[in-house]
Amino acid sequence: MPRWKRLIIGDAFEPASRKVNFYRDLALLWPFMLFSLMAVSEVFHPTASRHYWIFLAAVAVFLLALAKEKVLLLLAVLALVAVRCVWVSIAIRRDVWVIVTGVVCGLIILLATLVGRGYRPSYDWPENTGILELLVGVGSLTATIMLKIWLDSRFG
Repeated sequence: MPRWKRLIIGDAFEPASRKVNFYRDLALLWPFMLFSLMAVSEVFHPTASRHYWIFLAAVAVFLLALAKEKVLLLLAVLALVAVRCVWVSIAIRRDVWVIVTGVVCGLIILLATLVGRGYRPSYDWPENTGILELLVGVGSLTATIMLKIWLDSRFG
């Protein structure tokens, strides 16, 4: 006798990883990446408030402290900052410090890839991605956007 619930829904709601650290790092990925990117962007903005970008950087450091796999989050943010700096230097303005920041981030990523070839995270990566991982990621992104809107209303 087949189990109809399993045939219709499948394993969509089965957690891909039983490790809590995986889901915590997955939930911290979007806030850390966006707050780090916002802090770096505010540094290069000519009319930025110093208190605002220091606060954004402090939130990013706090989120990094909560993560288990700090190296993976840092490399993801460095890659995002490097791509953003290259895009800004090509499309918007040719600022020397933006180009230097992008090159330094790219060199750090290259060095980390060469040095850390045998790096294994403390938890296993899931073979497939299910609804639970999608919900954690989208919920994290939504909470980050809501927090950013609230911070903008507080800092004006």
